[in-house]
Amino acid sequence: MPEVPAWPEARQDFQNVRCSPPGRLPNASRPCQNFPNVMSTYATDVRLDCLGLFCPMPILKTRDAMKAMLVGQTLEMVSDDPASEADMRAWATGAGQVLLEIAKDGAVYRFVVRKTR
Repeated sequence: MPEVPAWPEARQDFQNVRCSPPGRLPNASRPCQNFPNVMSTYATDVRLDCLGLFCPMPILKTRDAMKAMLVGQTLEMVSDDPASEADMRAWATGAGQVLLEIAKDGAVYRFVVRKTR
């Protein structure tokens, strides 16, 4: 049996994309929406499109969407705001939510967040 290269060597074709390693959720791999070349390991319950919005709107819309969700549900947010990665990391930490995945395809970021409270 051929040896499977370890992460991230197995994903050399996506050098500019950061995604979570495979295997987080069994049988949940699927193409990311808006990211046809990236496989997501997370199925999401809610999708939020923040393309064209800039700080602080992606964070505010994410916060409002999370309020309407149940604990344990996941949200996928896409944004083309250059500051969105740093903003989402800070917001998730401060709000006590779990940022499961960050991916970037060109100028578009994709975030997957799990509601924990």
